[in-house]
Amino acid sequence: MSSYYSSNLRILAADLESNQAGIADPSADAFNVRVREPMITPIIEVDDEASKYATGDHGEDESIMGAQSATIEFSVKMSSCEVTTDNKHPAWWKFAQACGCAVKNYENDGGVIIGYALQPLKSKDVATMTIFVYDIPRTGSKIARYKFTGCMGNMTIGAEGVGKPWTANFSFTGKLAEVKDVTDTPELKITDKTVAEKMLNYELNFHGLGLDTDKSQKISTFMLDAGNEISPLIDQADHTGYAYYAITKRSPRFSCDPLMNGSFEKLFESWRDNKTFSVVMRQKDETGFTLCIPKAQALTSAVASREGLINWDLNLKALRNDTDIPNYQEVTWELIVGKKPAEIKAAVKKAAKKG
Repeated sequence: MSSYYSSNLRILAADLESNQAGIADPSADAFNVRVREPMITPIIEVDDEASKYATGDHGEDESIMGAQSATIEFSVKMSSCEVTTDNKHPAWWKFAQACGCAVKNYENDGGVIIGYALQPLKSKDVATMTIFVYDIPRTGSKIARYKFTGCMGNMTIGAEGVGKPWTANFSFTGKLAEVKDVTDTPELKITDKTVAEKMLNYELNFHGLGLDTDKSQKISTFMLDAGNEISPLIDQADHTGYAYYAITKRSPRFSCDPLMNGSFEKLFESWRDNKTFSVVMRQKDETGFTLCIPKAQALTSAVASREGLINWDLNLKALRNDTDIPNYQEVTWELIVGKKPAEIKAAVKKAAKKG
């Protein structure tokens, strides 16, 4: 009989932590996201791999193992949701929260929720989670469980081609808290059957450059990188050497490959002259996502070609914005399901024109 672990049977469950305290066992709803291709890299620091004391021969002696951490990487095909009053956000948003995002509910004048948004905020620099990974054998009852606590990560979202799904790629760093054999796994609790959004019927506009707003840019791929720098809080009193991980720097970037059209000169001038503008990518029926960057600046740009046509390879910096909306200036980007109030849209457009 074979008791080898099958890579096709690996599962991942996770819960957000309270006060950076690790979670002993997964909650009833921990296994509720369709995670794809989870990969783990345990790290135990070595004092000196070539350790050798003076023996008069070439024989080495024991190396000393130290602090214990790990990286956990996986992807999620990004499903949207219906905006309701019961705050049922997409289940995968818990991973975005552990990448420093807050969940914002947008309301209309009557107090009715009309949209949800993910926003990167400094108040979420320490929003850790416990991640459990299970390796299941082909036969036998011994299941290998890895537990990683105090985890925080970085996230990229994008689509690799027209008609391809919106995909979120996550890279977490945390404490390697425990590796042990268990006899059971969490119950699968994926109740959301929404199919992932795909990059079709989406328009991308750059506002504030004097471009025609009814002529969206034609792209074949895009990516937003949250740009989180993850650092540990060292704690020599912990058996791993760390207390938890947190965000210590954010450098969000947006890349895309628009064809050169009537916007050629305006985009070149913005790059050369340090001009800023807003970026809005939205599903035209407003049933999917809206990705908004209130204030962007072109960094390195290249002239390239795709499908036999000339295009820009743009790399945009998502900046602190200039809107007069309280507590909105640090929102360098946001991912929205549903709608946001008209006054916020107007304030972003006004700030973009001013920039």
